[in-house]
Amino acid sequence: MADLDPEMCAQVYVDWEYRKIWDSYVLDLHPIKDKSSGMEGLYWCVDYPWPLSDRDYTFVRDFKIVEIDGVRTYAVMAKSHLFPEEKERSGIVRVDSFQQSCVMRTDGKVGSKAFMHYYDNPKGMIPTWLINWAAKTGVPQFLDMMRKAVFGYPEFLETRAKELGLEKMDNVERMRRLYGVAASEIPADQLPSQH
Repeated sequence: MADLDPEMCAQVYVDWEYRKIWDSYVLDLHPIKDKSSGMEGLYWCVDYPWPLSDRDYTFVRDFKIVEIDGVRTYAVMAKSHLFPEEKERSGIVRVDSFQQSCVMRTDGKVGSKAFMHYYDNPKGMIPTWLINWAAKTGVPQFLDMMRKAVFGYPEFLETRAKELGLEKMDNVERMRRLYGVAASEIPADQLPSQH
């Protein structure tokens, strides 16, 4: 992604509220919490093409910023997790085996390199045409949607900050409030600056 800053890509990737706006496959996406353990995670319902049933996920996610060979690197790890309060919904298949990792860093110029490893068991028979579509069309289409989302993100942040009355807060506090589920665990010196 030759013209996308990795810091901004990481912000867009983990911002679940913004994801509902730019990702056309999201039917529902919101934070959830296990009342007994206090564990926080996300519920995500994905639009599958007809005639397949839509799929949903309950999962935990971790976001880290690390230095690797002197290069700031953004890592997002997610895996399925049972949240008893989030009951299965009629007509939607629950994906209960899911793992994902995504790492973003500079391309050495002004852009980004992204590395993603993804696995899920969507259950049922997934036709070959859908697998081929995902490999040939779905991934490039996702990257195009994300590219547009990155360029629209500053405007979204400004609007959201005004809605929440955060425009007078410093960037660290604002990003903690805007980041979502794991924001309180991100040390101040590891929060991306706002562009």
